[in-house]
Amino acid sequence: MNCRTARTLLLTAEVADLEGRGAGDVSHHLRSCARCRDLAAELLQAMGELRRALETTERPGVEPVRRAVLDAQRRRARTRLLARVVPLAAAAGLTGLLLVRRGPQVVPGITPARVAIHDVSVTAPPGRSLAVLHTDNPNIVVIWFF
Repeated sequence: MNCRTARTLLLTAEVADLEGRGAGDVSHHLRSCARCRDLAAELLQAMGELRRALETTERPGVEPVRRAVLDAQRRRARTRLLARVVPLAAAAGLTGLLLVRRGPQVVPGITPARVAIHDVSVTAPPGRSLAVLHTDNPNIVVIWFF
């Protein structure tokens, strides 16, 4: 094996080969080549420094990770609930406003305009109910199937 090939293989070699204790070609070359052996020693030193840095680095425990997962699950459940409840609440509020609204107000001195209200004839499908709501605008009639 030549130095060029050995240097290419240094980055993927096992630690035992880098130390010259292995049985592979890289280990055999390092036992006979001082320049490649020095490069392998530098690589081993850098790996040791990296290992020490990783050992001293503070890592989060299991509890913070578990808490973050539970919080994400709660937010997702709350979002799903809101996605169901908000449209229903809006529909109920609008229905309440339409059902409780006041009749037309008569202002003294102003005669109301004559408006022809068209009768609406609607038949509900079998097993369904319906409500017909007349609005103040004679051109708008709300038909609600439920």
